[in-house]
Amino acid sequence: VWNIETADSTDDVSWYTSIALDSSDYPHISYLDFANYDLKYAKWTGSIWNIETVDSSGYVGYCTSIALDSGDNPHISYLDFANYDLKYAYQTAAAGEEGDNIGVYRNGQWTLRNSKSLGPADYRFNFCNPTDIPVTGDWNGDGEDTIGVYINGQWILRDSNSPGAADYRFNYGNPTDKPVTGDWNGDGECTIGVYRNGQWILRNSNSAGAADYRFNFGNPTDKPVTGDWDGDGESTIGVYRNGQWILRDSNSAGSADYRFYYGNPTDIPVTGDWDDDGESTIGVYRKIYGQWILRDSNSAGSADYRFNYGIPTDKPVTGDWDGM
Repeated sequence: VWNIETADSTDDVSWYTSIALDSSDYPHISYLDFANYDLKYAKWTGSIWNIETVDSSGYVGYCTSIALDSGDNPHISYLDFANYDLKYAYQTAAAGEEGDNIGVYRNGQWTLRNSKSLGPADYRFNFCNPTDIPVTGDWNGDGEDTIGVYINGQWILRDSNSPGAADYRFNYGNPTDKPVTGDWNGDGECTIGVYRNGQWILRNSNSAGAADYRFNFGNPTDKPVTGDWDGDGESTIGVYRNGQWILRDSNSAGSADYRFYYGNPTDIPVTGDWDDDGESTIGVYRKIYGQWILRDSNSAGSADYRFNYGIPTDKPVTGDWDGM
């Protein structure tokens, strides 16, 4: 059976093509844009084609040949027809911004971006149903955060940011619980938990079974948040209460280690290591505008990032999608 896709449909492309497959068997293609005499490069991410213009300096892009190195970075040789020169272009790392980045879940569709800014999605695909609750985490410890959902006590997780079958499917929690995820024991893998009327019920494995931690922290109407607030490699707990953040550096009952205001009562709290310094910090998604307002410190103050991405009905998600 032949599966046929259009990688680039702009005018007069696909001349002098060359293809290579990466370690995930995803295709990378170099080719000439004959309308503009540019060297172009297309890469399949697992859900969409990312297309870049590599060289636009004159009559370039003829007779391309592509190869990938051990890090799946492209190396392309080609002809500069104006000067009759052999040219070589290479990319040293995948395009993306360090630290955790952003995305939204919209009616079963994931729209993820490798930057904390307005712009096009780097990943766009469907996984699960419109009413599911999205969750994200590094389920297999490979350094990349991927997708999942929680629905009526069931977890459905996947080790790739792409459509496909679940890698983990199990029950843990009740239908009315609020799902939470984090690396509770610092082993490099993100696992599951639920917040139930002020009680945290956390597990060190992505499977059904008994809780490894069970304690009270917060009120029934609080919104649970998790992150590595102190950079020690372990995710711990917190709550968002009407614009107030109440965070703790231990997965146990006790007093807050951080307490401050940031955001409005109707905002949706988000957390991530925005500046890649090893510490998770705070932010809000202001759904009325689809606006992200993020801060590099667990304290009151002005935003370090403010941009629009999404619409009011979207559910915000965060993670390090490309492992950078």
